[in-house]
Amino acid sequence: MFQASPQQVKDSLSTAEKLSGYYAKKYPEVGYSEFYSISLEAITDAYRDYCPRKGKLLPRVRTFIYDRFHNYLKKAKKKRYCDKLVAVLDKTSLEIILWEIEECSLTQKEQAAVEYFLKYSEPPQYNRAGFYRAVRKIRQHLQH
Repeated sequence: MFQASPQQVKDSLSTAEKLSGYYAKKYPEVGYSEFYSISLEAITDAYRDYCPRKGKLLPRVRTFIYDRFHNYLKKAKKKRYCDKLVAVLDKTSLEIILWEIEECSLTQKEQAAVEYFLKYSEPPQYNRAGFYRAVRKIRQHLQH
């Protein structure tokens, strides 16, 4: 297993602080401490997977941090979207929602995906595309 030198650790932590500060300014709703925590996990993974024959360590650390930040932001965006949908669905009764779903002329897969979401409060794992198509159709129907 790779053993990082004190200078490599110092450079990695400095990079984590700079990138976390930059992303915290860009995404203030997440905050510096969350980004810094993510970057520390990324550094650990970068050290674990690092092989000195494949190049320098610091660029690899940066890549791991960027990838983790972007994955986190993508998941957070999907979660906020689902939370907003839950808030909209909580404001209306289940019968109205199901009636609106029938009015939107959803396919059978789309309707099953929405029913799964209503039951478990999360999009289905294997039919996410159908779920998001259904949400778009329902929104369009509700706006008209």
